[in-house]
Amino acid sequence: MQFLEIKETLGGVRKEFACALVRRDPRQVVLRYVLDRSARVAGVDLPPGTVTLAYYWADRPYNVYHWVRPDGTTAAWYFNLSADLRISDHSLTWRDLTVDILVVPGRDPVVLDEDELPPDLSPEIRAQVDEACRAALRDAPDVIATVESESRALLASS
Repeated sequence: MQFLEIKETLGGVRKEFACALVRRDPRQVVLRYVLDRSARVAGVDLPPGTVTLAYYWADRPYNVYHWVRPDGTTAAWYFNLSADLRISDHSLTWRDLTVDILVVPGRDPVVLDEDELPPDLSPEIRAQVDEACRAALRDAPDVIATVESESRALLASS
């Protein structure tokens, strides 16, 4: 089923991505997107055919992109710090808090894009970003294990 991911940045930019809905329940949505060309994100090369399984939770201040290369190996897990997840029948919308966390297999997590936060960011939003970052770093080992297992099952059944 076609499903639209809508990302709203702190600067007010809206970006839309057509994905496939893999799973949906009241607390979680999983989307699938396949790259049709090469990409490089935060130093990670993603060849054409790389599958993104994107996990969104209603009760977490982040979502996770699990990047799986065409050969089946994990390229990385990419935590997007986020807020205001809204799910409708054919789309989900989330607010991108700019800061991301990259976890490459066998390496420590790397916090990215803190330098891209707007200089006029309110103290409330800054506190929200900081708390989301702490939560993602704290949760990362368990989330990665769960996402890896779920992704393998989803890819095997597709």
